[in-house]
Amino acid sequence: MKRKPIKRFARHIVKTLQEAGYTAFYAGGWVRDFLLGKESDDIDIATSAHPEEVMRLFPHSIAVGVQFGVVRVRIQGHEFEVATFRSDEQYIDGRRPSSISLHASPEEDAKRRDFTINGMFYDPLHRKVYDYVDGKKDLERKILATIGSPRDRFKEDRLRMIRAIRFKNVFHLKAEKTTWNAILEECSHVVASVSPERIWQELDKMLQKGVLYSCLEDMKACGLLFHLFPHLKNASQTLLQEAFEAVKRYKKKSLAAAVCLITPDGAREAVAEKFRLSSKEKAAMTAYSQLEKKLTPRQRKDILARLYALPEVTSALEALAATKKVPQSFVRRHKEKQKELSFWINQVKTRKFLLGGKEFKALGIPSGKRLGELIEKAFSLSCNLGVKNKNKLLSLLHKQKIL
Repeated sequence: MKRKPIKRFARHIVKTLQEAGYTAFYAGGWVRDFLLGKESDDIDIATSAHPEEVMRLFPHSIAVGVQFGVVRVRIQGHEFEVATFRSDEQYIDGRRPSSISLHASPEEDAKRRDFTINGMFYDPLHRKVYDYVDGKKDLERKILATIGSPRDRFKEDRLRMIRAIRFKNVFHLKAEKTTWNAILEECSHVVASVSPERIWQELDKMLQKGVLYSCLEDMKACGLLFHLFPHLKNASQTLLQEAFEAVKRYKKKSLAAAVCLITPDGAREAVAEKFRLSSKEKAAMTAYSQLEKKLTPRQRKDILARLYALPEVTSALEALAATKKVPQSFVRRHKEKQKELSFWINQVKTRKFLLGGKEFKALGIPSGKRLGELIEKAFSLSCNLGVKNKNKLLSLLHKQKIL
C-alpha cells in the first residue's frame, strides 16, 4: 500500500470537513508516530461532524458504529475511520460506556482516551498539533501515563492494561508510577471483563512488533501473566526463564506457535479453547506437540514424512527451533530433510499413495482393516528404502512376505 495516496486521501477528508464548517483532525496513534518520526498509514480522523453529516459529504461511507459516532469513509479502495468527537459516561462492564455524547469538544474527546501519548490531534492543513493532555511532553520524557486517573481508565476498559504493557515496550517507555501501581491492583479483572479474542489480538500485536518477550517479563512482574495463563502459576523460575528465552529467540509470526513455548503439552488444548483460536492456530499447536513428541535425531523417514505433512508444520518447526542451542542449524537441517522426503510428504498430504487402495484392490484385496494396513506398510517401505517405482515396491512386498 503506497503512503502518498493514503496521506492525500486522508488530507482530502479533513479538508472537505473543514471547508464544510466542521473541525477535523488526525487523531491518536498517527499523531504519536508522527511526533516520533515514524511513517504510518494508519490514519484515523476525529471531527465535530456527526455521522449523518460525514455520510452526506462522503456518499460512499459505511456506517460501522453510528451509535458511537463512527463512520468508515471509502476513497478509491482505501478506508478511513472518521469518528465524531465524543465524551463517555460511566463504563458499565470494563468494556464499554453506558452512554456517550456526540456534542463534545476536541479537548473533551482527548480526555476520554487511554494514554497521553495517544490523546493528541494533528491538523494536516495547518500543520499544527493539538495537545490537551501533555502527550508530547510524555513522549519526550519517554513516560507512559494514562489520561486522568489510571484506576478509572483501567476500570473503564480492562484491556488498557495489556495495551499499556505493549506501548511501554514498543516505544521503550517507562510506566509512570501510579499507572504501574494501578495495573498491579487491577490486572486480576482483565480475564473476566475482556473477550479472549481481544486479549489474543493484543498478544499478537506484541509478537508482530517483536516485543512479546519483554511484554511477558512485564506481565510476570505485575502478575497479569498468571491470570492470562494460569498453568504458569506453579512453574519454577528456571523453567519460566527458559521458556521466556525461547520466546526471545523466536523471530517468526505465529502467536499460537510462540505460546507453545510457554505452555506444556497438557495445557495447550485448554489455552486454545480459552482464547477461541482459529482452526489454523489450533493446527499450529497440534503440529508443535507432535513434533515435540516424535521429532528425534534418528527418527524413521516414514514418520518424519507424516510429521512434515502436518498442517502448519512450518510455524511449529520455527517455534521448536527456538528451544535449540543453534536454531538456524535446526531449521536448515529440517528444510533439507523436507526436500529429501517431498515425494512421500506429498503422498500423505494428498492421500494418493504410490500403492493405494486402487492398486491393492486390483490384486484382490477387499476393503477393510488389512487393506489399510497394506497401504501403511507399503508407504513405510517405500519411504524408508527410497523406492519410487510401483513394480519395485510390489516386488519388495512379496519378497518380505507382506503381500
